[in-house]
Amino acid sequence: MKQMQQINRNFGFVTVSSRVVALSALCGLSACGGGLGENPTISGRLENWDQGAGHSLQVVTATSPMVMIASAPIDEAGSFSITLPAGGGPKLGPFGRESLCFNIPSCSVQVDVEEVNAVEVAFVIPGVSAVQPQNRSTGTITEIGAYFYVDHDITVTGQRIETNFTFTYNFDLHYKSGWNLRTQSFASKSTTFSTGKPIEEFLWYWGIK
Repeated sequence: MKQMQQINRNFGFVTVSSRVVALSALCGLSACGGGLGENPTISGRLENWDQGAGHSLQVVTATSPMVMIASAPIDEAGSFSITLPAGGGPKLGPFGRESLCFNIPSCSVQVDVEEVNAVEVAFVIPGVSAVQPQNRSTGTITEIGAYFYVDHDITVTGQRIETNFTFTYNFDLHYKSGWNLRTQSFASKSTTFSTGKPIEEFLWYWGIK
């Protein structure tokens, strides 16, 4: 369980195998580049799936204690279809300014509301591995994705510079009420959190240890 927190909180510097999930998001009435709506369905197939039938893909809350909020079977070919719950699930709770900028000390970004009810989730195949959308088009992990639910629109923008480490955190988050795909991109001396990218730009990797 601690591993799942590291995957989602420690900027995605994880070791992965070459196993890949091809995934498409069915966004209903919402555009895939913006908010995904209240209960989007995610369908896909695990590439190079060699674990056979009898496994499930689970959506769990990303913070401890983790709670499963959705589950769907994975067939022998690795195909699945899973729907995120309307309302965000049972662990929907308040996120203040510090939480919205990932508890970075003295975060000074602009947040247009004082508090929002929200939940972040992760994906896992019990007994097998974690699963995460990643962009590895250059041969390394340049972007990772995470799903985040908010109960109303919220914008988080700005920059936090860590002078001791010469490192910059950039925020360009425009959450829409409902589920959102939040991405994090990496550069040599900065990382950027943003919304608006389509899931089609990512592949979903399993085999994350």
